[in-house]
Amino acid sequence: MNITQRQQQARTLYNRAAALQLTERWYRTQVRHLVLEPMMIDIDHDSTTHRLINHHQLAKGYIISKAPGVVAGLAEIKWATQQLGISCTVKIGDGKYCKPGNVLAKLTGSARILLGVERTMLNTLQRLSGIATSTHRIVQKIGPYPLVAATRKTILGPLDKRAVVTGGGYSHRLGLADGILVKDNHWALVDATIIVKKHWPKGRLRIIEIASRRQLHTICTNNADIDVILFDNFSQKQLHAAMTWLKQQRYYQGYLFEASGGITFDNCLAYARSGVDVISVGSLTHSAPALDVSFEIVP
Repeated sequence: MNITQRQQQARTLYNRAAALQLTERWYRTQVRHLVLEPMMIDIDHDSTTHRLINHHQLAKGYIISKAPGVVAGLAEIKWATQQLGISCTVKIGDGKYCKPGNVLAKLTGSARILLGVERTMLNTLQRLSGIATSTHRIVQKIGPYPLVAATRKTILGPLDKRAVVTGGGYSHRLGLADGILVKDNHWALVDATIIVKKHWPKGRLRIIEIASRRQLHTICTNNADIDVILFDNFSQKQLHAAMTWLKQQRYYQGYLFEASGGITFDNCLAYARSGVDVISVGSLTHSAPALDVSFEIVP
């Protein structure tokens, strides 16, 4: 396959953004469980607010950014608060860049409910916007290709994945049923011949993760029925050497290649220049710094 075909195949296999929409029942269920239900618990158990605020009192509140970054999570917050009778008007939407002091959204309704949703709302917005911002920084640094993808090292699961997509990255698998990924522990339990001779169902992502040049050689010489070879925890030097060998032996055109493990903002460019098609970055979702956001309520 030529470069254009290669890039198109990678974008198709790693893009699950269509499933990460509030129009999809599965995704709404995730938002209900991870955002709406914690809000409802806080509203029901806020003993301070129940003693201070009249049941009929109304108020309005403003979500304000206190740091620059890419906004993510407002669609989920708007949907969740609407289920509670709150009107939410988004001023700076998901995927847009905000500056300190920008009003991201205005919420109007019951004062008790506004006080009850505050912490879950801010936790969600700060985390998802932090992920989107970190993703955007890496994508800006390395360009449109190779793709920057999420991993399954997440706290808020599909919401974290959607934040990566909002920042310009790719979602990768959404769960264990969402593709084939043979990992190191599969290699430890199953004979290598079985792994490389297995015929996997086509039409979805099929990956074999490797930790050594020996495993790479086994896959290529047996013409394994997969789409992607994933280099796990290869150093930059090891990865460049492996990619050179693949091209010399004319195996490069038969597969897509992903690098994962230890990739950060500081070293991502070196990995990107190795010739791989995807770099998956766990730190985007397991340790992205939160974007500072506040919520100010007025009567």
